[in-house]
Amino acid sequence: MSADADAHATGDALRRCVERLKALVEAETRAAADPGEIDFEAFNQRKSHALVELTQMLRMAPLDSRVAARGAIAHFRTALAENADALGLRLRAMQEISALLIEKILEDESDGTYSKNGTARR
Repeated sequence: MSADADAHATGDALRRCVERLKALVEAETRAAADPGEIDFEAFNQRKSHALVELTQMLRMAPLDSRVAARGAIAHFRTALAENADALGLRLRAMQEISALLIEKILEDESDGTYSKNGTARR
């Protein structure tokens, strides 16, 4: 195999690796937009594995083979930004819900001694 063909094959493999990672991040983004439960541990394990694979590919790939993956990397960056937004929104919602629950629990546990209207509950 010639050096050009080898670089092209490595570049294609690198591009496919980035595209797999992008698909995983997009799946997590869709899951974050769903109000249901998310298995963050499973997503983190899959992302960690994919990042190890990408790191190994980048170490092996000659510089000229990385050019083939530029477009995929640009799309991956966009997917990461959307993922960060979706996860941030979900985190803020969870923080607001937690704050409301804490406030309600503290209200229910209070005997009213320090309440605004000054009357104790019995």
